[in-house]
Amino acid sequence: MVETIKEIGDGMHANIHVASNSLILHEQVIQRQFLCVKVFKPDMDSLSYSYAEEEYKVAQQLRGHPNIVTIGSFEKQ
Repeated sequence: MVETIKEIGDGMHANIHVASNSLILHEQVIQRQFLCVKVFKPDMDSLSYSYAEEEYKVAQQLRGHPNIVTIGSFEKQ
């Protein structure tokens, strides 16, 4: 279960939130991981969205490098 804790950034195209991802078993949290969630604003144009998607693809190719942030998913609703 992912739960937003607080907003830490507000940019032109997106907001950044600190969140926690909890694994719950028998109503008890057995593992908690903290992460950042980037939420794109609804008025973002298609060109900016395609840049963000390309950034995601490049980050996936560099995954595992100690100086590159790991992006868990890129989703459009």
